[in-house]
Amino acid sequence: PVSLGGASATLYRGVGIISINIHTALNIGSQTGKNLADTAAAIFRGQTFSGIICRGANISRLGESNGWFVYNVSIPYFRDESF
Repeated sequence: PVSLGGASATLYRGVGIISINIHTALNIGSQTGKNLADTAAAIFRGQTFSGIICRGANISRLGESNGWFVYNVSIPYFRDESF
């Protein structure tokens, strides 16, 4: 629980990660993928929607995979709910 109180006042915190994979063609270089990853991170950073509160994003360069260059954007989030 995040807080304690009566049955209707107890909050529970759920946590998770929004994960975005960005694939760009090898022949255009990795900078395009990095730019897209930066844009995705900026879109979610600090946003709140449907009770979900996003934190700062992490960007990982995964390298080449099956003819694509891959970046991953991970956005941790939490959501408080009353039960």
